Amino acid sequence: GSVRGWTAPAMLSSASAERNCAHIVQQLLEVTRHFGASRPRKLVEIAGGSGIHTAAIADALPAHWVILPTDISEDALTSIHLRTAEAGNVLEPRHLNVVEEDGWREVAQQLDGVDVVLSVNMLHISCRAALPALVHGAASLLLPGGVLFIYGPFARNGLIAPESNVRFHEHLRAQDPEWGYRDTNEVEAEARAAGLEMHQPIEMPANNLVLILRKPL
Repeated sequence: GSVRGWTAPAMLSSASAERNCAHIVQQLLEVTRHFGASRPRKLVEIAGGSGIHTAAIADALPAHWVILPTDISEDALTSIHLRTAEAGNVLEPRHLNVVEEDGWREVAQQLDGVDVVLSVNMLHISCRAALPALVHGAASLLLPGGVLFIYGPFARNGLIAPESNVRFHEHLRAQDPEWGYRDTNEVEAEARAAGLEMHQPIEMPANNLVLILRKPL
């Protein structure tokens, strides 16, 4: 509520995050279980948004993992903070604009080596520069064997399917011509340019994909 013009910080809500959260956490755990507990493990979340995923991941990951959530929006950072304030394995959320190299450098200085970079439902509502910036930024943070985990809707070999995805892509493009589905081929090309290896896309519910880009050992 508000008192004399002051508005209390609020948690953001997200129907899509509520729907896909369990599926994403399950798939992420398939990745993280390959990382041993011999040392603390670090995950950076890109565009954490409401913090719904952040809180669920913090709850699901083993105790040797720590999470640094990021977002470009102050409202999102506040929401993430409110949702994860009780979690002992979540660092203070920090501002990151993926297309600004200084932000990646600051994250690298804070964490000194990262095991997983997580990006959920960002690329299709971002400028075209966001894809190369995400892939190269993640590559700069990741330790050998580390993973960039990308979730969202994608075109595959120039094709968008089914028809509902075509309509959503066109709806996004109407809002901003730089928005819309990226192609898995584009992601793979950026991965190669950044020295990352892209695995076979993993089919997810509601016509989404998980793309795993790994830094070679």
